[in-house]
Amino acid sequence: MQYKTILFDLDGTLTDSEPGIVNSVRYALRSFGMEAEPATLRSFIGPPLYDSFRGTMGMSDADAKRAVDTYRVYFRDKGIFENAPYPGVPEMLEALCAAGRRLIVATSKPEVFAKRIAEHFGFAGALEGIYGADMEGKRSSKIDVIRYAMRERGITPSSAVMVGDRKYDITGAREAGLADIGVLYGYGSREELVEAGATRLAASVADLREMLSPSDGGGPCGRFARCLCAERRTGKLRHPCQQFSCVAQKSHRGVMKPSRCGGYIRIHGTTPASEERYEHLSIGCIAMDDGTGTFGVAVAPDVSGDFSQMSR
Repeated sequence: MQYKTILFDLDGTLTDSEPGIVNSVRYALRSFGMEAEPATLRSFIGPPLYDSFRGTMGMSDADAKRAVDTYRVYFRDKGIFENAPYPGVPEMLEALCAAGRRLIVATSKPEVFAKRIAEHFGFAGALEGIYGADMEGKRSSKIDVIRYAMRERGITPSSAVMVGDRKYDITGAREAGLADIGVLYGYGSREELVEAGATRLAASVADLREMLSPSDGGGPCGRFARCLCAERRTGKLRHPCQQFSCVAQKSHRGVMKPSRCGGYIRIHGTTPASEERYEHLSIGCIAMDDGTGTFGVAVAPDVSGDFSQMSR
């Protein structure tokens, strides 16, 4: 099945973050006079930090909270970039984005850090949204983050899949009613993913790309989808084709009304349902939601303007 929306875990799925996380955990543990074996340090990759300090290291609630704060002292400036995308990941994201898929990160890492990582390594432009834990610990479990992302983006469970390397990704997907794909090149083992109930496994980034790649070329006008993806970084949108279809999805903020020719646009449902005017946008004619919750066809002899305001 080809999914319209793909939620990705970050650590161990899109990026190899082991050095930064391990160094940050070690820094925090040493502040308590503690050391840990490499395998124990590595186990911190994936689950919420507080849970790991408390469960794995046997800390009290107060000490676990202090350890998380100390961890972030190192991670905020150093550990965050002791990290790198897995080979092939940026290209995979670009290809999926160009094919019109909605790409979203759902991570237990604090959202503010996840956004910095995606921007730093240059793949934020292919993503529709980046969602993670808050800094207060009120939203930290994987299921909480997945539900948060789904709520913010109006994601229909039957049209989405969660991709990740740990059992938390698989169980979180199941609780949220999403399909799942486990990746074997990250930090979770095959046994862990199978035991969690993973329905499909990808041995490599190339395997994952093949599983997720659409066979239909991305819709009636793949050129338009490719244009959106390629130009998102520059903040400019220009496409000369005569007709295109936006990605079909539900509007979670209300029914969209047909707008008059010129001045209004909806791209991938990322703008509020209330009509907003973008002064630098010039559009031939856009036909929006027909009342069923699905986008209609837009006729655009020449679409150009400032896209940065619409890429949130």
